[in-house]
Amino acid sequence: MNEKDKAFDDHHCSVIERENVKVEMDACDSNSDSREEREKCQDEVKEASRKRERACKFS
Repeated sequence: MNEKDKAFDDHHCSVIERENVKVEMDACDSNSDSREEREKCQDEVKEASRKRERACKFS
């Protein structure tokens, strides 16, 4: 795979993941009763997002 294709694929993964994170963060905001609960949910979303994006880029 050349660098141009790799950059396109990486960007594609980032765009997809950005949308996923937005939806999941909104769910954290609406489903959490306390600030601590919301922050814990957001941390979990961010970690899962990093893993999904890395998996997408290296697949």
